[in-house]
Amino acid sequence: MTNLAYSYYYQNYLENFSIDHQQIQDFCQNYNQAQSIENRQIKLTTIQGVLKDFQDKQPVYLAILQQVIKQDFLLTNIQLSDWQRLVIMVVCLQPLINLYKRNSLPLKVLRETLSDLFLRVNLSQGVGLSADDFEWLARIFRLRIFKLGELQFEFTNFNSATLPEDISYINNGYKILKDNLPIISVHIMQNSLIDKKHSLSSFDQAIQFKQEFLAEFNYNYFYCHSWLLNPNNNSLLDADSKILSFAKNFELLAYSSCPKMAIERIFGTKELSLKNLPQQTSLQRKAIINLKLLGVGIGIKKFGNTSVS
Repeated sequence: MTNLAYSYYYQNYLENFSIDHQQIQDFCQNYNQAQSIENRQIKLTTIQGVLKDFQDKQPVYLAILQQVIKQDFLLTNIQLSDWQRLVIMVVCLQPLINLYKRNSLPLKVLRETLSDLFLRVNLSQGVGLSADDFEWLARIFRLRIFKLGELQFEFTNFNSATLPEDISYINNGYKILKDNLPIISVHIMQNSLIDKKHSLSSFDQAIQFKQEFLAEFNYNYFYCHSWLLNPNNNSLLDADSKILSFAKNFELLAYSSCPKMAIERIFGTKELSLKNLPQQTSLQRKAIINLKLLGVGIGIKKFGNTSVS
């Protein structure tokens, strides 16, 4: 389905709107029972507060929903508060659950995939969702992102505009990474296990999921754009590092010295001032004195009978 098709789907849901509070609360309760990582669980009081606020201000929220659904589902250029973004996504859980059922997708996969939503809510201390969070999580509601095992997989197309300006290609990367190349983009959530065993299991699950539920789409490459693939990590990490092991899953095609992603992931902040960066782990201590080594790598992992050419 295109973004416009999803807009029609959610628009139809709105026109026949009748929110089932119990369905959403039951789903969240079942989610918590299955979620073992504490910081990815959701406080049911938060969900109840969201639903109550929606009920109290239903005409206002319905008008907002009309705006964010029209033409391009979950538009991001509309001014909303963090709390309003959270309310919108919780209310849209109901049609999302129905969309999974309609496409015979396992609700277990939905519960795992939504762990990213609840993690971000928890990181905000229950305040809501930032505009960046909202834009990212919208892909879950468009059936583009699925969490399978420890990794997230986004079924999309390569877009060179997402790369840093100072990108350097290697291994014929500029010939391979063409705009609109179908890719399964690999994303790594906070606290995910990326050792060899869990990584390979996730890749296997993604291939099986594609074959069973998305067989009509011609995706032949896993793709990863991450600080975890930064070739300079060899100078920052021990040889037996799980990060270096994870990077070996991919053929490196490009790299950049842009440190933004590495700083956010290593230090848990967007703060660039050295005096304010934490130094609690060995990686943080090494990174803080080797900031010039920070960066990102871009790589692919082939599957099926496809060969890179």
